[in-house]
Amino acid sequence: MEYLAIAEQIQRLGDKTVDDRPRQLIRAVRQAWHALEAHDGDEALAHHLIRLLGDLEDFKLASMVLPALRSEAESPGNGLQRMVLGRVAEQRQALSRITGRTQGDFDQPFYVEEKSILQESEMYRLGLLLFESNVLTGLEAQELRRWLDECPLRACDEKNHTRASSEGFFGARDAKLRTLREADVHRLRLILFTGRTLTFLERETVLQWLEVCPLRV
Repeated sequence: MEYLAIAEQIQRLGDKTVDDRPRQLIRAVRQAWHALEAHDGDEALAHHLIRLLGDLEDFKLASMVLPALRSEAESPGNGLQRMVLGRVAEQRQALSRITGRTQGDFDQPFYVEEKSILQESEMYRLGLLLFESNVLTGLEAQELRRWLDECPLRACDEKNHTRASSEGFFGARDAKLRTLREADVHRLRLILFTGRTLTFLERETVLQWLEVCPLRV
């Protein structure tokens, strides 16, 4: 597509009722960006592109196929491309805030608490597997026993009991989670003293976990 034809296409896409607009927009924006690099000095296309990308939804769509629009991208050497990026800085920042979100930003407080309990339970499970695998020295085994005895989750029991009596349904839910957690810890303590030998996969899992999760609390 010739340079002037690309500019006309970008202008035409300012009309949101154009048929098959998303597909055409993606294609035209990519062509326009490369055309700017090939025709440095002609600002007409750059201004048409700036107007089109001023719409955040259009900008998000274009950024899917044009990484240069994203805030983490390196600044291009072409002057017109830099001008475009400068004029859509607000859209780039908005996109960065959107793409920087994680699932944790949307988690409800009670879900976060439940997830924390389950994660702690998994720490105990892996700790017990590590203990019985004979990969610990005598001193390390003693430290792990002490860590298990000082169960960091117990510190939450009094707080959870108070919540259970004051928050009705949600308090009862916390109490149920606490009961399940305690049952799990007791079951894992039994595993600790059975002396079951770790499988190769269990051993590898424990050693990987040990690299990123300290045993001491």
